[in-house]
Amino acid sequence: MEEKAILEKMRNGDGQVKDAALKEMRRLKDGGLSEDPRKMQEELPFLAACDTRFGDKQTYKMISRHCRQFHERYFDRKTGLYRVPGCNEAEGLALKTLVDTIEEMDMQLYEHYRALADMFLEAARGLISHETEANPMAADALLKGVRLGLLDEEKYLPIALKMKEAACGEGEKP
Repeated sequence: MEEKAILEKMRNGDGQVKDAALKEMRRLKDGGLSEDPRKMQEELPFLAACDTRFGDKQTYKMISRHCRQFHERYFDRKTGLYRVPGCNEAEGLALKTLVDTIEEMDMQLYEHYRALADMFLEAARGLISHETEANPMAADALLKGVRLGLLDEEKYLPIALKMKEAACGEGEKP
């Protein structure tokens, strides 16, 4: 997929990328968004970044709705974890998708930003009760959530660091 390469160029200030970004954005909007957490992790932050930089922020509503539908379908409120058949990394991918997408959004359209932040917080709360199931991607998502101010640093930073260390192995530090 081109989303990752285009997004990296946009982040680096490459002005030549606007046409390619808008073309890819239209393709994704017209073709529908994936429910595969691996594809969502590329598509949603990309769409948010394109719409923030080049669009009218109308895609935020579509992103928010897609995340809500995914959350309702795959987030198990009993366990507090995402469970997607055929995807063992669903928890980390879902958290990373949410936090990466939030990072790219403009808070001017607060209701959509807040909707994603609420889903992220609910998933983060569920994850911390399952520290032993943590993977590096989920731990990274929590660390980014702390850095962005979405999660309380005092509560979540020690847990995220502990999860990262556990996920990386005994001898390695995050």
